[in-house]
Order: sequence, then structure tokens, then C-alpha cells
Amino acid sequence: MKNSFVILLIICTLVMPTGASASAFEPPKYISRGEAVSRIVRFFDLGNREKSFLNDCKGHMEECFFVFGTMSHFDDITYNPLILYPDVSIAYLYYDDINIATMLGLVHGYLEEKNSPFYPRAVTTRIQALKVIFGAAQLLPWKEKFELMAQLGGENNLKKQKSVFRDLNADNEHMWWYFRYLDFALDAGIITNESYFRPDEPVSETEFEYFLERTMKLASKIHR
Repeated sequence: MKNSFVILLIICTLVMPTGASASAFEPPKYISRGEAVSRIVRFFDLGNREKSFLNDCKGHMEECFFVFGTMSHFDDITYNPLILYPDVSIAYLYYDDINIATMLGLVHGYLEEKNSPFYPRAVTTRIQALKVIFGAAQLLPWKEKFELMAQLGGENNLKKQKSVFRDLNADNEHMWWYFRYLDFALDAGIITNESYFRPDEPVSETEFEYFLERTMKLASKIHR
């Protein structure tokens, strides 16, 4: 056992880059869905930018959330206090920002699941991050599946979508909306063609900040 430990120590010493610190080998930090939404809302100052719309929405809650309510399977939606998801309570740290993002149509949780949860503590995926960031920057609004089908010319064309990324497959039902966002990100230079995008993997804090900064620069040019 002692000899095995010595051999392992020698191997680790040989493979570790010269001058590398322990921090270089720390795992990346990932961001929860709740935190990601909050950071996006604050980064783009949506509370102030959309103040008029949000105030109007708060004055007509049932009308504001009519479409959301018809799509959600959560039967206990209330407007005073505002409870839109079974797992986002008033006490939750990012409660206000998630509600703002929902009012603006940037997020809607997992509507197709039982009780339509938001999963605020689950990690944010790379594709989810791009979706909300592009929406907040007013660069690429969300399209429902029927809207995208109409744009593309039917369900068959929806399933024939192509991408330079090898890990996108239109046969995967949950990926029907991925192509539009990744095509836009690629054309805008926010991401590069590296064969694989890993859309369903967690976005690291470094990647998240990069997406935010690059999108802000693009939005500043377009909305100038």
C-alpha cells in the first residue's frame, strides 16, 4: 500500500503543469436557474427599463397572466400574493426577479410537467442561458412551437432543421427550439463553431458572464 501511494504521488507530480496552482484544477462554478434569471433581470435593468409595462401588468394581473395561466398545470396560481410556480415562494431569494421575467415572457418554467414547476435551484443549461439573455436584450423573442412551425412551413420542416453543431438533432423532441437560438448566436459571433455546443450541459459562471457581455455589446450596436 505504501509503495502504491508513492507511485501515485510521483505520477501526479509528473502530470501537473509546472507552476500550476491548485485553483486551476477547481471544478467550474455553475449557476442555478433562479440566480441566472435574477442576474439577467438586474444586468439589463429590466425593472426600470420595463417599468411602465410591469406596472400595467400588476394592475391587471388576470389579463397579464391569462396565456400563462391557460398553459400552466399549476392549479394554485394566485395574484395576491403573486404565486406562479409551486416551487417559487414569497420567501425565495429570487422571487421578485423570477416574477418579473415571467411577466415579460422571458421564462415560463416547465409548463408541460405536473404542476408546471420552475425548478429554481436546478442548474441552468447553456441553451437556457442563451434563450433568456437574448430575450432580455430584445434580440430574439421566444416563439411557441406552433409559431415556429408556421414560420418554417410546417412540422416536417421543423424536424428537418440542420445545424453545424453535431450534438443538435431535430429528432430529439425537446430540441425543437434550440436551432433558432444557436443559429442566431453563431451568426452574431457570440459563440463559435466548435462542432459541439453541449446545449444541455450546465453553463459555468465564466461562460454565463461571457454570454452576457457579448450580448450586451451586440444589443448596444443594434439598439443604438
